Amino acid sequence: MLNPNDKASYVRMAKEVWEPRFISEIAPRYGLDARANPDCMVDYLAPDLLVNGEQADLKWRGRPFFMAQELYGIPSQYAITLNTNKISRYMRVWPDMKIYAFLEWHGGQTVIKDKRYTVRRKSELWVLSVRKIASLVWHAPIHTYRERATGNATASYVINLLAGERLSRHGNDLHGNNRH
Repeated sequence: MLNPNDKASYVRMAKEVWEPRFISEIAPRYGLDARANPDCMVDYLAPDLLVNGEQADLKWRGRPFFMAQELYGIPSQYAITLNTNKISRYMRVWPDMKIYAFLEWHGGQTVIKDKRYTVRRKSELWVLSVRKIASLVWHAPIHTYRERATGNATASYVINLLAGERLSRHGNDLHGNNRH
């Protein structure tokens, strides 16, 4: 299991596993054309991907935020955290960009501080525009990390993905509208 306090391991996993899998397997399943963003070769802060020709970033979540309901009133199944610094940069530099959040976890239970949390199995792709996220962060709770190492984010917005769009397998939104 990845150590959430080790940013380098997450960056490596994103570049070596998650992004290639998203490009080759996940995006085509949803009718999307995804490619690595060549701008990343010269600017490591550039968005990770080009999706349907537009800059995009990928957030891959391999396990739910189990305590999100208890701490922030957001269902664990739909809560994701987005680094406050990154979101600020996105709003300044790439306000028209989209964030693709892929949730993939096996259902099950975990115990945290003597309390049992249960979530259902999930494999879903959600999309939120940076503009939508900008409107959400005014009221979004901020989760702080006490044990983060230097260079790693110490705070993230907790976002409810239900404010975004869940994509179907053919690039349509939940209402059947074509996304292309």
